[in-house]
Amino acid sequence: MRTDATVAGVETRMIIDLGASKVYSYTAATGWQDYSELFASQLSSLSSSTSSITSQLSGWSGSGDYTITDPTYGVSVRLYDILVNPTLADSLFQTS
Repeated sequence: MRTDATVAGVETRMIIDLGASKVYSYTAATGWQDYSELFASQLSSLSSSTSSITSQLSGWSGSGDYTITDPTYGVSVRLYDILVNPTLADSLFQTS
């Protein structure tokens, strides 16, 4: 799963690969960082959020934009350009 967001004026991106237990995060200040060592410790929190998001997505038709409520912060999040199981280039996962 990839997320792109702007929080408090800071552009952030995150890629979570549940199958490979990998997490990568990006900000302009840090570039891409590998946070996979935190994956196991954050998995229960991630699972809780993922369950909430999955439940909210049950109403999605499979195309177009969709808006959910972020389970952690309670803000509206617009999901768009959703691709299910896309092929990702290996270069995407190179950290700085």
